[in-house]
Amino acid sequence: MTIPGNREVAASQPPPPGRRCPWLVYYHGKGYKKQSFCYDITGPSPVKTHIKSIPVLRDKKVLSCAHGRLVLYDYNAKSLSLCNSTTFDNTLILPDLHHLWNHKIDSCVLLLLPPGEELHTIARENGSPLFFRRAVGFGGKVYAQLGADWLDGFCYSMMSIEIVEEGAAEFGLVLRTVNGPADMSSGCFTPYINVYMLESCGELFLIHFSSGALVFEVYRMNFDTMAWERMKSIKDATFFIGENYCFSCPTSGSGDRIYFTRRKDHRLYCYNMEDGSVVMSSPRPAIPTPWPSPPIWMMPQLTLSIKHESVYKFLDPSVNCNGNNYYFMRMPDSFGSHIIRYCNEGWVLLSKSGSGVNLYNPFKRDIITYNYSHTRIEDCLFFVGKPPGSMHPICIDFCDGIHVFVSINFEPGKDWSRDELTSEKNFDAAMQTSPVLFNDAFYYLDKMGRLGYLEIDLQLVSIRWEVLEKPQRPADLKFFSHNFLVECGGELISVFLGRAGKWVYVYKLNNNHQAWEKVSNLGGYDLYLNPTSSSAMPSLSGGNRIYFPLLRGTDIVYFSMETGKWHFSGSQQDSSSHLYGTRWYPNSCWIKPCW
Repeated sequence: MTIPGNREVAASQPPPPGRRCPWLVYYHGKGYKKQSFCYDITGPSPVKTHIKSIPVLRDKKVLSCAHGRLVLYDYNAKSLSLCNSTTFDNTLILPDLHHLWNHKIDSCVLLLLPPGEELHTIARENGSPLFFRRAVGFGGKVYAQLGADWLDGFCYSMMSIEIVEEGAAEFGLVLRTVNGPADMSSGCFTPYINVYMLESCGELFLIHFSSGALVFEVYRMNFDTMAWERMKSIKDATFFIGENYCFSCPTSGSGDRIYFTRRKDHRLYCYNMEDGSVVMSSPRPAIPTPWPSPPIWMMPQLTLSIKHESVYKFLDPSVNCNGNNYYFMRMPDSFGSHIIRYCNEGWVLLSKSGSGVNLYNPFKRDIITYNYSHTRIEDCLFFVGKPPGSMHPICIDFCDGIHVFVSINFEPGKDWSRDELTSEKNFDAAMQTSPVLFNDAFYYLDKMGRLGYLEIDLQLVSIRWEVLEKPQRPADLKFFSHNFLVECGGELISVFLGRAGKWVYVYKLNNNHQAWEKVSNLGGYDLYLNPTSSSAMPSLSGGNRIYFPLLRGTDIVYFSMETGKWHFSGSQQDSSSHLYGTRWYPNSCWIKPCW
């Protein structure tokens, strides 16, 4: 297939831009009450779909998705509401909009204000009506396309909108024109050119898209000169373009991609900024027809799941800015006294001494039970495999530092295998420690900073255990209270936490010298550490934050490698050099929502 500009469209999967990406959601079915959620958008496997019928989404239009919330517009009631973008609960009805019954609402901006500030809404009732399209909040202002009957024809003007309190020279709803790019190929904003705006890594971007020619032009606002600068590359970022709003995600590898859809077309397109090529893919299974409008993007959040009795309490570090953004999810009563052992791919591994081992997905409510009553609280459990394929739980018993017992379940309801391994070197494993998969093997870090190597081949039923001679414990390492191992951007990272959090040291493994090297920058990543499992995620705020299962009151606690201090989600200025007054939650896990 050939398109204008000699750009080829290949029916293959787009290259992966990173682990974090939004869902693509289609409405369909009778009365459009069903939704198809497409995930694994960025590959490398084919785009997968799950059909749902979520009550809160029925007969509503999603105007915006930001800060872990959806803004929903009810066509019949002419009302707006908020709900959680991952669990679709905690619905909040906003003030009615009956005075706008005769107007179409297709855009909405959800602003995240610092604690203590209020949002003042100023309405203009007299004069010509204004309408805004594809607005984005940035730097305390709203940037949008503005149209009104005093503008020529159907052309749109770029405007900045600021709410200024009374007492200033200008107050109320202050609108100012923002000039468009001087070198824009179309010359102006017209209905035939799609224009989008989004915030990415602390900067404001303008995207010019000619849907007929499949041509993108990307501009960045230079606030020193108040002029748009043409960008040939968006570097380590990936843009997701929607009908009314857009997302940006940092990447760990191949960036420079723009994902988009087209009207009356169920396929997903990926534009490569580097060479101008376009790749298309189709969800599997195919999206049922008809679907009434273009699909929408939804961004799920990585959350800290704290189990208390039969309830999961979820906190999102990217949303929990005022300490009150919690949501709850009830778990089966039979899990009430179970403890969390491991988490991966949205699944939680739970166990109870003298009882069975269970894999549970709190988002899909799926349960897989494995008959194994020999687990002890000091055992280390994890699982291998990915849904919807086979998942195999593994129990590791570090017996006396020399002997290691490995038990594996190959099929639910069947007996577990049990192998005894030995090592000449002592390995003093922490209780409930979790491994890290790195270079096709599992690595453990013991309480003395030694590295253990576990290789498991399920097909050959081959297991090998070794306590490595190198790397040695870092010479400058003081006594520490906790240590963690995590894979980050293709590197093996170790993190050591000092007493009362008075210091945090981060090292990466130098494979050439087999030695730990201290690092001060995570290269755009944030770390989410927990004894049950640890992960690294590309950051939306610059990176270099390390999250632990810690709360201060209702605030999430994180360590900043830039400031060398502890910070709290409910305060922009408050910081601390220690962890006194915080609470550690051992029965918790970092979980990435997975349908």
